Amino acid sequence: MDLFKSLDVITPVIKKSLEKIKIEGADTLRDEKKYKERIVDPAWELVPFAIRFIGRDRLKWDLIFNKLRTSAFIIEGEKVEINTEALRELQEIIKGVWKQ
Repeated sequence: MDLFKSLDVITPVIKKSLEKIKIEGADTLRDEKKYKERIVDPAWELVPFAIRFIGRDRLKWDLIFNKLRTSAFIIEGEKVEINTEALRELQEIIKGVWKQ
């Protein structure tokens, strides 16, 4: 399976994981280690094995989530909301990371 074929499978996983930030709060979003442990790594485990077989590095999994960490959220105090524009453009954001 190539990268772009995996896009339709990983996009819902990523969206679901981003929703989790609303529960975790701004502290998790601000702390890189917590973000990785509570959001990025568990999301990777939700990806079907056939796609994980491509490899986390090749999929640029961590880079995707780092990009989203800075562009997909609106922080108001300890409350976190998801930038709906970023969700609509999620596949384009992922493709942009893959082209880097």
